[in-house]
Amino acid sequence: MNLQYERIEQLCRQLGLQTVASQWSHHAQQTLAKDGSYADFVEAMLLHEYTAKQQRSQQIRENLNTFFAYPAEIRKAIYTTNAIESLNSVIRQAIKKRKVFPTDDSVRKVIYLAIDAASKKWNMPIRDWRLAMSRFIIEFGDRLSNRL
Repeated sequence: MNLQYERIEQLCRQLGLQTVASQWSHHAQQTLAKDGSYADFVEAMLLHEYTAKQQRSQQIRENLNTFFAYPAEIRKAIYTTNAIESLNSVIRQAIKKRKVFPTDDSVRKVIYLAIDAASKKWNMPIRDWRLAMSRFIIEFGDRLSNRL
């Protein structure tokens, strides 16, 4: 019985189901002590966790397929542009300095001033932006015509 317990725990770890393995470690002795039927317990745990992991990996795969459907120039502009992360960092730092805001307007003002101060520092252009922009126009010309 102990050998089967170890095999099940090893299977859980190989499948990347760390939570199942840890839950198995915690509950297995109690389950085995009660009635000795561990197969139902493991089957239920694996089915629940593995199905959730499968669904999540399918969502990730769909997002990656969408990303790789774009031409190389657009992909390069997307994954080399850290402007959004930089902006989020500036906003987080500004809000973190002050823990309490009296009104919603005060939050808006702090965020506005933080973005204004940060925009003065941003003087580096996005690398190969003209090449990426030409691909954007080719791919999405009808959407960009009124924006250019």
